Amino acid sequence: EAEPPADLAKALKSSSPAAQTWDTCTPAMRRDFIEWIVTAKQEDTRARRVVQTIQKLAAGKKRAY
Repeated sequence: EAEPPADLAKALKSSSPAAQTWDTCTPAMRRDFIEWIVTAKQEDTRARRVVQTIQKLAAGKKRAY
């Protein structure tokens, strides 16, 4: 199972609703989020994707797309 990168792990710890949704995601769903974040070419894009991931997870969405 893929471990979230440090920036995503930190963001998950700061958002209980997002962390709860993350815990219910399948490994494939988690890999999709992680892949989407780590493939960003610029740090600004990566940071924005982490924020968007937390927002989606907090809203109960389990897909990066």
